[in-house]
Amino acid sequence: MFEEYGIDPYKDIFLCSIAKREEEIFTVDQSDPIMFEKGTDELRLLQHMRDESHRFAITHNRNSRIKAAKKSVLDTIPGIG
Repeated sequence: MFEEYGIDPYKDIFLCSIAKREEEIFTVDQSDPIMFEKGTDELRLLQHMRDESHRFAITHNRNSRIKAAKKSVLDTIPGIG
């Protein structure tokens, strides 16, 4: 899939982060942030990706905690639980 674009997925990984308050985009190879104008498609895409990754992580964490709360030490005793 990536090969058709000349991208090696194990070598050409582009890492960036988005600061929430000012919506600045930070990359590994630049000390100054990238600033997109408010409301642009590029900024909205990055915000959506950030929001979806947070939603996924929060849902996973919540489900893990619920599953752990349902377990009991009695479940490990044969014949009980």
